[in-house]
Amino acid sequence: MTAQAVRGIPRWLLLALCLIYASVGFLGRVPFKPVELSQMGWMLMESSSSLPLWQQESLFHGLLRPMALSQLSQALPVGLTSETLFFLLKVSAWLILLSVLALTWLASKGFALATAAQPVSFAFGGEAQPNDYALSMADSALLALVAALGFSQFAHEFSPYVIQLLCVTAFLCALSITSGRGWLRLLSRLLPLLGLASFGAPVLATLLAIGHALQTVTSRSAGRRHREIQLHLILALIVIAFVIALARQDLQWQWLQSQPHGPVPLIRHLAWFTWPIWPLVIWTLWKWRQHWLNLNGSVHLQAPIVLALITLAHAQWMGHDDRWFLLALPPLAVLAAFALPTLTRSVSSIIDWFTLLLFSGSGLLIWLMWVAGLTQWPASLHTQLQRLLPGFELALSELQLLTALLATSAWLWLFAWRTGRHRASVWKSLALPAGGAAMCWILLMTLWLPYLNQTRGLDQLGHQLRQLPTSASCAYAWNLNRAQVSALHYYLRPLQLVPITQMHAQTQCEWLFANRKALMGNESAVDGQVWQRSLTLTSSGAGDDDLIWYRRPH
Repeated sequence: MTAQAVRGIPRWLLLALCLIYASVGFLGRVPFKPVELSQMGWMLMESSSSLPLWQQESLFHGLLRPMALSQLSQALPVGLTSETLFFLLKVSAWLILLSVLALTWLASKGFALATAAQPVSFAFGGEAQPNDYALSMADSALLALVAALGFSQFAHEFSPYVIQLLCVTAFLCALSITSGRGWLRLLSRLLPLLGLASFGAPVLATLLAIGHALQTVTSRSAGRRHREIQLHLILALIVIAFVIALARQDLQWQWLQSQPHGPVPLIRHLAWFTWPIWPLVIWTLWKWRQHWLNLNGSVHLQAPIVLALITLAHAQWMGHDDRWFLLALPPLAVLAAFALPTLTRSVSSIIDWFTLLLFSGSGLLIWLMWVAGLTQWPASLHTQLQRLLPGFELALSELQLLTALLATSAWLWLFAWRTGRHRASVWKSLALPAGGAAMCWILLMTLWLPYLNQTRGLDQLGHQLRQLPTSASCAYAWNLNRAQVSALHYYLRPLQLVPITQMHAQTQCEWLFANRKALMGNESAVDGQVWQRSLTLTSSGAGDDDLIWYRRPH
């Protein structure tokens, strides 16, 4: 590895990429289905206790509801509006995403500084310096994480999974620190695992503690081996004791519910979710096989491999939510970075051309759909948009258009730079994948944001709900689904929802909301002598979330 090959990315450019990538879509976005909107509805419901516990369990079955987040929800101020809460959650997700990017960069740098990870020295000099090489590997890992197709949406939405992602990345970063006081290293590895257990993944926290303890015990590396064994054994015992104490309080044991993926769906899912990381990871495992298969120890490979295998196995076992795979991306990104020093020109060209076709075509399609929504050309695309969102008219936003134009211009400049003559930087093979993924995400969060607010969110339904009078303090809920309940809590807070089973109790509400789809062919289920049908509140798409609003006749 020559000194010219480890020429790093300018710090200002890397910082600008991270800030823009994390900030786009921050303004103007509504909570998205299915997880983010449901998470908002559950938190608002926990803060107001508007539905009994048994009905919350049936309504939010399958939604990750960690005890720590439940206690945080119950501590929310009574007068806190739903918009303010969503803004605070978006700020939290923004800070978490930036922290994940920074910790991945630090972890890769720490692993690259290991002696076994350093490139060989040249007989006549000119080789890469250790710190320069580590910085180049850190930049490559960061680009690999941004380039992952499954990272963009899930990492930008607030959910317990992004908190778990932060904990896994912090643990990965702590594993890259092999020097210093033992109790500080123990604390740096213990806190992420305790956080992981507190926010809905105690099984994963236990597996990580035990897995890395076994890795340390079976390693034959010299030096401070005995101290490392003691450190990891103490770590595993503390985590196991914490998880047992947590299980005694959380009697529902939701974190043991699983719906495992089959092998074929798992491979198909990982193929797109982790692209373009997985080809580079395979290349790393093959080229560095003598290092990670050797029990003498190569911490820069063995630690990310163990972490990636455990997180992937846990995600495969849980299965019911693809967001579990998000936790495997940071260690996979670190492994992908170590493929670049040995990557051949032919493999690099394949990745570049595939990336160019994929993201250029995706960007062109996003622009054409936006033009069709604004000018009704091309006619075929406009017809598809009207079929999806009947009567929806796209409004021109100068700020969003300017942002999209700048992102597209940056992509074209990046393509010209990559195909031009420049010094062979080791991270160049990940420049196009990261730039293309960032461009498409920016275009989606600018040009397509109105569409996404209608289809992925319930913006149309929410606009109609806000037009209702604010005289009622409570409303009965008839056979509503999770999205409808969450939308009512979000858009009509502090309206209290009362189960239909309590209609004849002491509580007397003036309103009733019914699920329109469930009521079709069964209109007599709502007593017409007690309730007067006032309005049908429609949502976009297939109408699964449409509501019927009833009032008592006066």
